[in-house]
Amino acid sequence: MQIDIQSHDVELGKAVETHIQRKLQIALSRMESHITGISIIISDVDGVKEGGDKRCLIQISSAEFEDVIIEDVQLDLFYVIDRAIHRASRSLELKIGQV
Repeated sequence: MQIDIQSHDVELGKAVETHIQRKLQIALSRMESHITGISIIISDVDGVKEGGDKRCLIQISSAEFEDVIIEDVQLDLFYVIDRAIHRASRSLELKIGQV
């Protein structure tokens, strides 16, 4: 699974990147054959490095159907990542069921 992780105005340490990789593997491993790439952008809504809402944008690409794009905003960085990945997984399951 090709995964591109980017951040804007948020410091992503190794622990956060490892968390993202692990959560994606758990949530999407059984659908991996349908996925050509995953892009995740983590940003601070206020543009402030400390505090404020965090945005997680996930784009899952596939050759079989239109991209799945999920955006979520929450106060907690790990919570917004987990929630966005969960929503993306559910959306992907629905798309695969329609193919």
